[in-house]
Amino acid sequence: QSLFQALLGDIERFRDLHSFTHRFCREDPRRKNIDVNSAVVMLGLLFKPTWPAHASSLCEYFSGHKQLAQRGVSHDEWMMALQFCREILPDCSNFQDDGAWPVLLDDYVEWRRAKDGNA
Repeated sequence: QSLFQALLGDIERFRDLHSFTHRFCREDPRRKNIDVNSAVVMLGLLFKPTWPAHASSLCEYFSGHKQLAQRGVSHDEWMMALQFCREILPDCSNFQDDGAWPVLLDDYVEWRRAKDGNA
C-alpha cells in the first residue's frame, strides 16, 4: 500500500497533510494566502487520485478566477475545498446553497452548474 493510500485511509492525517501544503506553498510566511498557481498544482497532486472530476474542475475554475489570482487562496478556503470534495458529488447535485461553504465554493458550484447546463 502506498503512503498516499495510507493517508487517504486516515482522514485526520490527510487533513494534516492538506493543511501543511497550504503553509508550504506560502511564498512569504507572513502571508495568509497562497497563489493560485501553487493551489492548482497542489489540488492536482492531492485530489486527482481520489476525486479526479473535482480536481480537474476546481483547477480550471481557480485558474480562470481573476479575483482569486489577485488575492490567492486562504487557509479556510483551502481546508473547505477538501471537505467539499469529500461531501459533494462531482456534478454538485447534492450541494445545498444555504450551507456554510465559503463564497469561493458557492461561486464555483454556480460556475460548474452553468458550465454543465444545470443552472
